[in-house]
Amino acid sequence: MTKLLFDALTPKQARIAAVLHLEGAKRGVEIVITCREYMHVGDMLRLYGVPHRCIGKYGVSLYEKLVFGLERQRALADIGAGVDAMLGFPSPDAARVIFGLGKPLIILNDTPHAAHVNRLVIPLSEVLISPAAVPEEAWRGYCPKKIVFFNGVFEYMWVSRFVPNAEAVRRLGYPRALT
Repeated sequence: MTKLLFDALTPKQARIAAVLHLEGAKRGVEIVITCREYMHVGDMLRLYGVPHRCIGKYGVSLYEKLVFGLERQRALADIGAGVDAMLGFPSPDAARVIFGLGKPLIILNDTPHAAHVNRLVIPLSEVLISPAAVPEEAWRGYCPKKIVFFNGVFEYMWVSRFVPNAEAVRRLGYPRALT
């Protein structure tokens, strides 16, 4: 079975990691999910009921970002040793570990404006997967080896699976939304 590390750093990434975990299980791919203490990322993963390990926390100052990142990298090294590659949005800590272990990085990204993290991670990746709505030239400055575009958005992964709770919708006063 192929094992891929997904280091979810935001609630959006947690949702995507959860869907990939569920879909990967159907296809013989294990998505090993990690996160850090930040913005309810762990809560989102628990909501989806997927296994994950919360390692470290988010740093606010540049010094905290550096020190907390180094601590996370050490802990991620043990996990990274047991996976085949990284699949996920840019995570400098996970990318450093997976690259350092000589394993490939597959990066999902729809935010070319996130210059700091993109400069650190995209050059290390084997492939960048991006919505076609993001122009190719937006990525060129990050020196990707290969870019694969798709017609859609990452959010479709969880929006397409969403089934509203009818009682919650009624309590909000939107009974016509259920017809």
